[in-house]
Amino acid sequence: MRNGVTRYTSAGYLMVPALLICLSACRSTADGENATQPKPIASVAPGPSLPGVEDIKILVNGKPVANVTERIRERTSLASLLDGEASDQTKWLVLGISGKTGASMRVADAGKKFKRHEILFYTIKGGGVALGVFQPSTPSMSEAAKKRASQPGSFVPAVNHIEVWTQTPPPSPKPAFSTLTVTVNGRDDKLVVDQAALERLPKAVLKRAPSQTKRGKDEPSTTGGRSKASERRLSKHQGWHLRDVAGLRVRPRRIASVYLTAKGGGKLELSGEQLRDPKTLAMIRRNKRGKLGVDVILEDGKKSPGHRLRDVVSMTITVQNKK
Repeated sequence: MRNGVTRYTSAGYLMVPALLICLSACRSTADGENATQPKPIASVAPGPSLPGVEDIKILVNGKPVANVTERIRERTSLASLLDGEASDQTKWLVLGISGKTGASMRVADAGKKFKRHEILFYTIKGGGVALGVFQPSTPSMSEAAKKRASQPGSFVPAVNHIEVWTQTPPPSPKPAFSTLTVTVNGRDDKLVVDQAALERLPKAVLKRAPSQTKRGKDEPSTTGGRSKASERRLSKHQGWHLRDVAGLRVRPRRIASVYLTAKGGGKLELSGEQLRDPKTLAMIRRNKRGKLGVDVILEDGKKSPGHRLRDVVSMTITVQNKK
């Protein structure tokens, strides 16, 4: 009997330490595994769904993604809403974002360009949801760096359409060319200026000022009184002179003013003197989306900040009375 108790006691002394050792080893192993795995970083704690997200449409490789908008919260990353390859931001070939205001962004090689950035949803002043490109914030950053990281490098406000491509997307169709309706005060007839009508007009060119410097015969041709930087800026401006477009209806010298209206309700008025001024260039141009816009280009190649209108749809001409 004593031997049996002794054996039981001995077995107890042998088993308990072994069990403790096993548990300790298992705990150490688990802790070691956790230590080697990166911890996920959450930008912001989950919160209520953002207002207006039900209008957002998300597509991956041309196919709509269902049941994701209700998961959008403040500072939710776009990649976290997607599955498969699309959930890996580095695999994105193209990212396209557009908003209700007409603002848009389309980035090729998005995975490479945004490798060190986050694409996050957030609310903007006045309401609405924007999608922006943010630099990740880390604890080692200075306060100034953290403040910069809290602001998007680029963004699209009132976002309503998002495309993510992990495959080569099909070529985009050419956008339809917007037309311009031209009327003259006091007349009922209208002229609709389309792409063909504009293409028949000469391209707008701002006349160079006379050269103020003397050059030798072996020197390159003069750029007039402008600097090379001005010439580079001017070379980017391609379109048609607004004076020539108005001239499809009336003689330019009879123009007293033109009144331009945009689709969104914006307005711009230019006098006949501004259209005829040789030192400036009132230009109408077509953007990549086929919309028409008006800018006044100054002599140094810069745009006049107070004379700009986008998505122009109509122009009303006021003529001078014949003397």
